[in-house]
Amino acid sequence: IKGNNLIALHTLKERYAGKVKAVFIYPPYYFIDQKPADTFAYNSNFKLSSWLVFMRNRLEVARELMDEKGIIYITISSEGAHYLKVLTDDIFGIENFIADITWQSRKSVSSDGLISVSSNHVLTYSKNKNQINKNEFRLFLDVDSFNLDDNDGRGKYKIEPFDAPNVRKNLQYPIENPNTGEVYYPP
Repeated sequence: IKGNNLIALHTLKERYAGKVKAVFIYPPYYFIDQKPADTFAYNSNFKLSSWLVFMRNRLEVARELMDEKGIIYITISSEGAHYLKVLTDDIFGIENFIADITWQSRKSVSSDGLISVSSNHVLTYSKNKNQINKNEFRLFLDVDSFNLDDNDGRGKYKIEPFDAPNVRKNLQYPIENPNTGEVYYPP
C-alpha cells in the first residue's frame, strides 16, 4: 500500500482486525539533532512530543489489527528507543513486553562520541503474552554438528572459529588452557 500509513492501517482494520499474527514497523526514527532527509519521503525530524503522538496513533491501530497471539516488532534508534519503550508499554501493557533486541545496523564500527553507535533496537511485544507458546519460536538447533563431548554429563558441543585478523597489539589478550597452563593468542 502506497500512501499515508495511518489511513492504510485504518483501511486494513476494516477487514483484518484481530487477524494479524505479526507486525513489523520501521517508523521514522526520532533524532535529537536534525538529520538530512533519508531515502523515504517522510519526516525524520519530529519534536519528541509530535513523534510520540505519531507513533501512538499507528501503534494503537496495529494492536487492533493483531490476533491474540500476535507479535509486533518495532525498529528504532537508540535516541528514541527508551521513549518508545515507555509508550509501547502503555499501549500493549508492560506485561506483554518480550524483548529489546539490539542488532548491528552497520558493519563498520564508528566512534561518533565516547561509544560506538553502530546498533539499533527492535522492541518486541505480544498482544497477549499468555497466549504465546514459546516453543513455537525456538530456532532450529543443528545438533548433528555438535561432535565433541567431554563425557562430563553436560552434553555434546562444537567449537566455533575464533579469530581476530590484523588485530592491534593493544587488543590482544592471552587465553590460558586451564589444564596445561599453555597460553594462546587468537589468530
